[in-house]
Amino acid sequence: MKKLKLLFLPLLAVSLCSCGPEDIPEGGNIDDLIPAEFDFSNFSRQAVFEGLDALQHNSGYSITFKLTHYDDLNAEPTFVSDVTIGGKGGYNWAYETTNGETYGAAVNIESTNYTAYILKDGVWSIEDGGEYTVDDCVEYIDEKVDEVVIREEYLSKVDFSSSKQSTTVCSRSCYVFVYDQDYYLTIALDKVLGIMMSFSVTYVDTVESKIYRDRVEVQSFSVSNIELPAFPSK
Repeated sequence: MKKLKLLFLPLLAVSLCSCGPEDIPEGGNIDDLIPAEFDFSNFSRQAVFEGLDALQHNSGYSITFKLTHYDDLNAEPTFVSDVTIGGKGGYNWAYETTNGETYGAAVNIESTNYTAYILKDGVWSIEDGGEYTVDDCVEYIDEKVDEVVIREEYLSKVDFSSSKQSTTVCSRSCYVFVYDQDYYLTIALDKVLGIMMSFSVTYVDTVESKIYRDRVEVQSFSVSNIELPAFPSK
């Protein structure tokens, strides 16, 4: 059995902010909840996950993004996937539409009890130990959340202390970082959370004369009035 590794746990005693329940903004404004700019001089993936954890257990969040992969940049995309990830309270969810098919998974954690949900044919249902396990659902959610967090392999390529350009994605202010040596990488990172709001990496295969490319483009980012998907009652 795969080890359970949900990124966001209600028992996780970490947060980017040292506020109590009385300090949480009712409107769910992330800049009030986590007012300090992300510490880019000590960038870590864990710090990004902790920021999302703080959001989940306070205002909640929902992020929609598009994944595009090209096996050959001179041809049509190999695949395009529209993904939504979110969290609120004890719930985490992720779902996507790829090649015209929509599917997803969710997990609710109450104390030490885990409830898994599967999205199929547009309907959420409780997964009661049939085709998928709780671990399968957790793994799927983790993989989708990981798409908006810079990968370990790129951390050593980016000089986060370098002069930064700025841009705006989904009304979020971002820093832009570029790496252009053995491949070309450009990333726009949210100034508060460190999330990848846009990402593009391009590789050139001189043997096959092909250009490979992966892109991530955040299309919506909400931290207020978050509604749970239509999960069935237990």
